[in-house]
Amino acid sequence: MPTFDALAPRSPDWSVPWDDINAAYDWVRALKDVPQDPQHHGEGDVATHTRLALEALAGSAGYRDLPDTERSRLFAAVLMHDVAKPFTTQETEGRITAHGHSRGGDLLARRVLWELGADPIEREHICTLIRHHQVPFWALERDDLDAIAFRVSLLARNEDLVELARADIRGRVCDDVEALLDNVDLYAQWCADRGCLGRPRNFATDHARFAWFRHPARDPDYAAYDDTTFTVTVMSGLPATGKDTWITGHRGGQQVISLDGIRIGWASRPPPIRRR
Repeated sequence: MPTFDALAPRSPDWSVPWDDINAAYDWVRALKDVPQDPQHHGEGDVATHTRLALEALAGSAGYRDLPDTERSRLFAAVLMHDVAKPFTTQETEGRITAHGHSRGGDLLARRVLWELGADPIEREHICTLIRHHQVPFWALERDDLDAIAFRVSLLARNEDLVELARADIRGRVCDDVEALLDNVDLYAQWCADRGCLGRPRNFATDHARFAWFRHPARDPDYAAYDDTTFTVTVMSGLPATGKDTWITGHRGGQQVISLDGIRIGWASRPPPIRRR
């Protein structure tokens, strides 16, 4: 079976080998005849949109300027960005929707890439892009934009997310293409201003990063005080050699985690109720 490296468009013609792609993967063939809302996807079914998105990607300077390995990674993300639509598409009140296809695509792509033996880091990069591929369309309307942009920068790269979003939009036939592309440009500028477009968002320390994601209302540049460090004294010895005696004399008043204490605690618990 051809790999993504072999199928990704490359110099000199940058053509998309759609017939080879379609023949290689059953999950690509499953995109055929999956309908889409004509208001947003006048080009037709999901397979048609995916092919047009790949052709738009292959024609972009951002894609062509990447190293080979990074091109293959971005190609895979665009190829699979709507891979869950066959399972999420439904018609509701006369409108065709595919709610949840980004999250579903993340899970399905992870399984596909695992089966293909993809490198775990590359796999998570691709899946992160798929999960967030719609974010740049409406990013500036979100209250949690910093959290999303920072998370993408730590797991993948926002430059790649921007290229994916542009290819997604240019692979459509709809009235709001230019407005959506403007939104993607604004997202790119937001990420650049926040220091997370082409690199991971920098935090003062690992603990500061952890603390910020728990409380994102704080300043991300704040070097949060690390109150998680502590000292552990480990006692190792045969039974009845005086471990408890030493602790009483030298570490009195401190919390003790004792195997004997755990055993006694379990022994004192009432037996479980067995249901018939």
